[in-house]
Amino acid sequence: HPLLIECLRLTGELKRTDLKANCQKAAMADDTDLRFWGIWSCILLGEHDNAQALEPYVLQSNPWQQKAIQLAFRVVPDNVTDAWINQLLHDPSQSRQGIKAIAANGRIHATHPLITLRQDETLACVAAEAFSQLPRPRPPQDADPDAIDSALEDAQHPPPGAYKTPPPWQTRSVAFR
Repeated sequence: HPLLIECLRLTGELKRTDLKANCQKAAMADDTDLRFWGIWSCILLGEHDNAQALEPYVLQSNPWQQKAIQLAFRVVPDNVTDAWINQLLHDPSQSRQGIKAIAANGRIHATHPLITLRQDETLACVAAEAFSQLPRPRPPQDADPDAIDSALEDAQHPPPGAYKTPPPWQTRSVAFR
C-alpha cells in the first residue's frame, strides 16, 4: 500500500503519461489514500476535470488536505473556487484552510476577507502570509533598480497591523480591477 501510493505520486510528479490509466484506476479506488493520489496524479498529468473530485479532500480535515488545497485551487474553475473558499471560511474549524486556499488561488478579489481575518488574533499570521502571496502590480519599466531592491528588503520585515492595511488598499485597489 505505501509503495503503491509512492508510485502514484511519482507518476504524476514525473509526468509519466504512459501510466495515466493506472492513475485513473486508482482515482476510483475505495481506499481514500489511493483515491487521493490517483486523482492528484491525474491532475498533474493534465486531467484538470478531475480537480473537482478533490472536494472531500479540500473541505474536510484529512492528512491530504494541504496538498489538495495547493493543487485544486490552481486548476478548478473560479465559481467552484469561490464556493469552496466560502465554505471553508464559514466553518470555524476550517478558516485557516480557507485562508490558505485564498493564497493558493491567488485571485486578488479575496483581499477584503484577508484584511478582515487579519483582525482575528488566531488567524492574523496566516492571513498576513496569504495577503503577502497575492500578486503585486509590476514596477514600471523605468523604475529605479535601487527602489525595487529597497522594496524587496522591506518585504522581509513583519507585516503591518491589520488596522494599517485598509486605507492604503482602498487607494490602490483600483489598479487591480
